[in-house]
Amino acid sequence: MKDEKRLEKTEKLIDQAIKIQTDRQLQTQELGWLFRPLALCPFPAKPLKTRAVVNGKEVILNDARWERKAGKLTIAITADPAFGVPYGQDILIVLYLAIEARRQGTRKIVVNFYRDFMHLFEMNPDDGRKYKLVQQSMARIRNALYK
Repeated sequence: MKDEKRLEKTEKLIDQAIKIQTDRQLQTQELGWLFRPLALCPFPAKPLKTRAVVNGKEVILNDARWERKAGKLTIAITADPAFGVPYGQDILIVLYLAIEARRQGTRKIVVNFYRDFMHLFEMNPDDGRKYKLVQQSMARIRNALYK
């Protein structure tokens, strides 16, 4: 049973790789773009520790800051300790907003955010757990200071 699933997964990955190579050769591949600093210095992969247990009591750490350097470029994110620093797939929200801004041709975009975002990334917007995760991601992004 596991071998069959593994084989199916491998075949699917091979098919995807072949499609990508074919699209590149035919020059029909869709290209994307990303804000250069976020491409060089993406969000951290895992959440930073903003809380610790000291003498049996939970304490909020003041150091809710993340910094990364790539050559002369430095990205610093200072977050509200209650929400934390954006991490992992939170970048998808930033990408989505960039896509919408470009599509609508303005910096001020109009969007039914959660439902549209979830549809774009093929998530079920009626799944309460995933909906809540998207809301938490948005809160982390909205309550952080980027430099």
